[in-house]
Amino acid sequence: MITRNSLGVFWRFEEGYEEVDGLYFYGKWLNHLPRKIALERLEKTWEKETAEYNTTSFDNDEYKVYAITIYIKEFPESNNWFNVIRETLQMFTDQGAVFAWCGTELSSPNPIIFTSEEGGEVYAFYSEKTGFICNAGLEDEMKDLTAEQIKRIYQLFW
Repeated sequence: MITRNSLGVFWRFEEGYEEVDGLYFYGKWLNHLPRKIALERLEKTWEKETAEYNTTSFDNDEYKVYAITIYIKEFPESNNWFNVIRETLQMFTDQGAVFAWCGTELSSPNPIIFTSEEGGEVYAFYSEKTGFICNAGLEDEMKDLTAEQIKRIYQLFW
């Protein structure tokens, strides 16, 4: 299936939750989550008319993750897609996250996802150590990170 048709999140409407086009973005901090992160860059990267977002955080003994759900109302131009994804991920690391990743409903805010033997469930990844990793453009066949890519990420950070 084409990436554009594969990206989905659950978004809350007045009537309840509905699956819509979108991605979940996550940034992992080592010790302490910031109280909030600056979202001006996100608002410039995803134009207001084209996307909505909401934020949450996961701050527990296992992991410290800031999450942003993006409801894509109108996709960016295909030739700008990688830039939009990279900029969104890099927004986390520029504010102190060790790394950032994104995925669809099958992804997880729990970084244990990177210990998976099977890989997958991570659409794109960014860190200063690795740079930007993404295997499929907007009009390409959908491909998550491979098991080998997941393994390399795990080896770098654990």
